[in-house]
Amino acid sequence: MKTLAPALALALMAAAPLALAECPAPPVQNSAQAVCYANAYAEKNGLPRGPEFRKRASKAKNVWTVAFVDSRQDAPTAGWQVNVDTASGTVTRFTAYKKPENKPR
Repeated sequence: MKTLAPALALALMAAAPLALAECPAPPVQNSAQAVCYANAYAEKNGLPRGPEFRKRASKAKNVWTVAFVDSRQDAPTAGWQVNVDTASGTVTRFTAYKKPENKPR
């Protein structure tokens, strides 16, 4: 039993990255790959995402900027945005947006 535990632990550690994301290997070449890496980051960090979020990706020199904008009128947040490094596929910046408050005049 003691000799089986290290082998089992090694097998679980090797399979864990595959379970988190099914994105193509870097470098990030198109917007679909960038959105995939952003989704994996959102899943790992518990960020809201789904059909009510519009996804937009734009490319800069060394990063893809991926924005998830909540299109619902009564949504608690406006959305969030990440920068995905083109070479490595890692998220290098995260920003969350709040909806502006309607102040009575």
